[in-house]
Amino acid sequence: MQNLHKNLVSLIGQITDELDRAVDLVQKLYVLESEKRLEMKKSEEDTVLKHRREEEGFIYDFEKRKKRQEEDLQEMRRKEEESIHARVDEIKAQEKELLELRKKVEGFDALLEVSVETAVSENSDELSEKFALERTMLEQKAKSNEDLFKQKVESLETTVQGQKSQIKELQESLRQASQQLTRIAERAVEKSPVVHS
Repeated sequence: MQNLHKNLVSLIGQITDELDRAVDLVQKLYVLESEKRLEMKKSEEDTVLKHRREEEGFIYDFEKRKKRQEEDLQEMRRKEEESIHARVDEIKAQEKELLELRKKVEGFDALLEVSVETAVSENSDELSEKFALERTMLEQKAKSNEDLFKQKVESLETTVQGQKSQIKELQESLRQASQQLTRIAERAVEKSPVVHS
């Protein structure tokens, strides 16, 4: 009986020691788990903060590039419009000059006839031979001037038509450039990576 009692007491002591060690191990595991959770939580917060900063940086860069592209497009449009307006004003001035030259050409023959008749009536007797020579010279000069006027008119008409064509080409180039820049900006938006937190 005494031996049995001693064995029971010894066994109870061993079990108590094992339980104490188990409790101590559980407490240590609890502490480790708590530290691990805190570490994981901090890591997640750092990751979220990093992603948020990256997203903010991306949005800032994207808006900056978008604004610069819009400003470049507006500047290009402004320059093209100024160039077109200048060409239009130049064509209007040339058309005005062309009309004046046409009027001169149309009235040149009548003016020549009046001048010739006046010269004939004033000098019909004394200067008949001289008048014949002068008339020939006047007619030649008039013909030469008329040819020059006609050439200048034709040249101006060609220039006006050419510049009208250039204005149409410039307007088409401006439209195509605007469409191209718009497509580039859209592709930039579509291809930009979206950062999720």
